[in-house]
Amino acid sequence: MALALTWGGRADVHVDFAEFFAGDHTVTARFMLQFVHVYAGPILAVHGGGRYFVGLGDFRSGGDHLLIQVAGGSLKVPIDASFQGTWHHLALVRSGGTITVYLDGFAAGSFAVGASDTPTGDLWLGRGDEVHQQFFGLVDDVAIFSAAKTAAAVQALAAADSLTGGEADLLAGYTFGEGGAIPAAARRDVDLVPGAHQVRIATPRGPGDADKLPLSLTSHMRLPLPEGKVASLSQAFADPTISHTGYAAFCYDFVFPSTSCDGYVFRAAAPGEVAHVWEGGPNTSQGPSNFISIEQAPGEFADYLHLKQNSAPVAVGDAIGYGDELGEIGRSGTGAPHLHLAVTNLGEHTTDRAHFVTIPAPLCNYEYSDDQGASWHHVIRGYPRKGQWVRNPTPSSPIRYTAAWSPSQEAEVQIYDVSYKRYRAKYDAIWPKGWRLHALSIVAVDGVPRYTAVWRRGKGGELQIYDATYAQYRAKYDELWPKGWRLKLIDVGVRGGEPRYTAAFAPETCGEFQIYGATDAQFKRRYDEIWSKGWRLRHLATYDAGAGPRITAVWRHTNEPELWVHGWEYADLRARYDVLWQQGWRLKVFDRYVAS
Repeated sequence: MALALTWGGRADVHVDFAEFFAGDHTVTARFMLQFVHVYAGPILAVHGGGRYFVGLGDFRSGGDHLLIQVAGGSLKVPIDASFQGTWHHLALVRSGGTITVYLDGFAAGSFAVGASDTPTGDLWLGRGDEVHQQFFGLVDDVAIFSAAKTAAAVQALAAADSLTGGEADLLAGYTFGEGGAIPAAARRDVDLVPGAHQVRIATPRGPGDADKLPLSLTSHMRLPLPEGKVASLSQAFADPTISHTGYAAFCYDFVFPSTSCDGYVFRAAAPGEVAHVWEGGPNTSQGPSNFISIEQAPGEFADYLHLKQNSAPVAVGDAIGYGDELGEIGRSGTGAPHLHLAVTNLGEHTTDRAHFVTIPAPLCNYEYSDDQGASWHHVIRGYPRKGQWVRNPTPSSPIRYTAAWSPSQEAEVQIYDVSYKRYRAKYDAIWPKGWRLHALSIVAVDGVPRYTAVWRRGKGGELQIYDATYAQYRAKYDELWPKGWRLKLIDVGVRGGEPRYTAAFAPETCGEFQIYGATDAQFKRRYDEIWSKGWRLRHLATYDAGAGPRITAVWRHTNEPELWVHGWEYADLRARYDVLWQQGWRLKVFDRYVAS
């Protein structure tokens, strides 16, 4: 396991500098950088007072380098672009008043600690008290030793597969989820905040672990263009050849591949509220950029730059939705027309430029081409790269999707709106690779079932039945029940005026209650009968074949609290959702149907 860190993420490892800093000691960590050419990001930092920064330095202050600032001393260790996406080992050894820095087991320099700015307070990982600093990447094998390790000992630590817990003088050690070997005396709690989470990595570590580098938990953003409109990325993240470095590393520059974008109306990439509009610059490279800043969330602003003067139809305080028109692309403050989009912590209008930085914001549900439009590939959520052509996909199906997301780094495979033949081929291809059904939905288009499915990693058996009549489904259920199979997924659609059942079963031995094709009154009566006995909803599927809604439901035994509604229109559901959200309730089971 390792600790993955992105914007806002940090870990409090419950170590006070008073425990080790004044005497001889050694601090070590393994790290993988997600980006180079960016702003300062501490692997290790102080939360409190004084100075303790160990991590990536700001590219604009001396190129790519590691920066170590401890009390009154400091050191820069040059690195190169090969550090992006690869594992490295860092150690700081204090002996007397001198700290020696080791990179990958070899001494990289030393400095005098000095008497000023002694760190006081807690040790944090990934982020300190500075709002404009953040480490992006993976961290593992963090260790604090109550002795100055020799050069040979540091080299041995760097060469080891991982921290074992048997190392001499270990005051505190962290392996992030696999700490059974760390002795109790050296084991500390680890408190994570959003933007920090544990990920499983390879054994031994390798470049493939770069697949576990995280996406920032910013608002879900789409390309700021209409569906189907193709743009190309003239600049993307951390481009040292032009301007996207340091505090400005995480920006997108959009142009059109074969035509000028000058005067083109661009759209909002995400909802929010207009925080600032500035249109005082002419549509030339002379002067500052015209821009709009939209607050998408607290501490998160989408800044759109280089607008044509007086082209914005919005004003401060306006509520903005996905795809709303914001203004015309221009060349104010830049050499050639393009749209500059960046998510920032303070907004382009801030006067606090010392603490102003960009945030790596992923884009959602877009298509990219690496061969100038000859082939296109869909991305659920990711970072488009410089030179790619990108577009918002144009729907080609009458099917529309409703979904909810929760933070996770778990891998997924999806397939959308396909025939049973294509679905089955995908299922059979990935089953032996350890993928199991996580979600399944079937909608009939012109009388033909279309399948949308999500798989996640899993083990164990799985049995399914597809597009079956109730009699066929019930026979399969009754056959599998005594053999120890229970419902994992169920979906009910309508084809030819009749309900059709699709279900997946997994090995379990728990009890279940079900009700099939019930009216609202029958469902409510059943619900009330078994609630007091500790049964709660596990699956719910509703259909309307012309005689009103019919409900299929499955209950499992648990005493967890539960609230439910049924048959509500969107406005009522949304109002109830917003009330319950503030009270700490989250969606558990969700279904929709077309009422006759």
